[in-house]
Amino acid sequence: MINYLHQKYRKNIRNYSLILLAAGLFLPLFNIAVPSFCLFEKLLSVPCPFCGVRSSVYALFTGHWQQALVFNIAGPFVVLALVLYAVYFTAAYHYNFSLGLKTEVKVRRLIDGALFGFLGVQWILKLITGGV
Repeated sequence: MINYLHQKYRKNIRNYSLILLAAGLFLPLFNIAVPSFCLFEKLLSVPCPFCGVRSSVYALFTGHWQQALVFNIAGPFVVLALVLYAVYFTAAYHYNFSLGLKTEVKVRRLIDGALFGFLGVQWILKLITGGV
């Protein structure tokens, strides 16, 4: 039963990662302008740690690397984390291998912790320096 749930979980993470990557690749083709909907910024008048990540990822997928780093320096790391998840879970599902549930959870927590830690540090630096 646990193995079935583990396989189903891996398939879901893989699918979500691939959908997010595909959306990041194809949305720039349609020139869709999405308004800002950050409730954190609207209520507190302070940009949240995620402000600019969407624009950064969009700039990355359109080939504007320097502009992506200006929007939010964590954007490339978000894309890297999505790519790592998509590749690992696709290979694991396709070739039916596993690092083991405990190891997989540790790796996922490591990637997530590094990403959110980086977001937090860059947010604090942005607030201290009064950055964009």
